[in-house]
Amino acid sequence: MAGVAPAEQPDRTAVHREALAAADRAGKVAAVIDATEALADALADEGAYDRAAVLLGGAEAMRADTGTGEGGTAPLVGDRARAVAEEALGEVRLAERLAEGRRLSYAEVVALAVGTD
Repeated sequence: MAGVAPAEQPDRTAVHREALAAADRAGKVAAVIDATEALADALADEGAYDRAAVLLGGAEAMRADTGTGEGGTAPLVGDRARAVAEEALGEVRLAERLAEGRRLSYAEVVALAVGTD
């Protein structure tokens, strides 16, 4: 973040988890999906590639199930996270994790996203 010393920068995953939880409480489905993709991007940057890929698959399923289109920067964030995860996991393992995420319900994706384990 510009203008913020590195020691003062917030934990990206924590910020996205909080945003996702708030959007879920408010019933803002599109915001939940966007926050899920942003969280996946942050997790991929931290090396949590499997979890990032599962969340990306979950976000894809949530978009399809709810008819929520992509908006704003969501496609760019999701594409970036996918590329980072694919580079680390390989095409086959990425496909397996995406499929795992697509099988999750909306509530399961949210629970996985806001969990810290």
